[in-house]
Amino acid sequence: MSQPYRLPARGAAGAPHFDPVHPHSLLDFFEDLEYMLEEAAVVDEQKRKEHAIRYAPGEHKLLWRSFPSHAEDQSYDTFKKEVIKEYLGDDGKRLYSLGDLKILVADAARAGFRSSSEFKAYSRNFRIVADYLVKHGVLRDDERDRLFLKGIPSALSERILGRLRIKCPDVLAPRQPYTVAQVTEATEFVL
Repeated sequence: MSQPYRLPARGAAGAPHFDPVHPHSLLDFFEDLEYMLEEAAVVDEQKRKEHAIRYAPGEHKLLWRSFPSHAEDQSYDTFKKEVIKEYLGDDGKRLYSLGDLKILVADAARAGFRSSSEFKAYSRNFRIVADYLVKHGVLRDDERDRLFLKGIPSALSERILGRLRIKCPDVLAPRQPYTVAQVTEATEFVL
């Protein structure tokens, strides 16, 4: 018979980690924790909550224990929802807002890109937030495409638009926006 899976010590390699400075890491924390709880065959609701608290950052343990859902008559899922709501609001269903995306775009336009890797970092961050907003009906595809180009500084965007006019003559800009993929390809060519 194989050895039962033992949950790692707090702070050990492979232990679930939540950084309150980055509240979105809470979703990964619970995903990792639940995988480990399943591997260790921990099914008792109260023990599952206690393990979550054990891995919580030190100063947050008291808060998590103070939640009404920590009581023995409450389920682990109820507790998890309450923790997520504390850090992310609305049960974690509103991870990003349109305001978050507009701040990202404005910051990128102001800072500019000195290299292809800086542009790719902007592109990745933009797509994470924008795709989430599109998926949840907050943003349309054409709005996403217009915003993406606004995150590129004007001096660089003029060169990119010149490239796009050559490569994509069928796009009726500015009425019809260039797609994120088209802008990305043109930017990589220009940079």
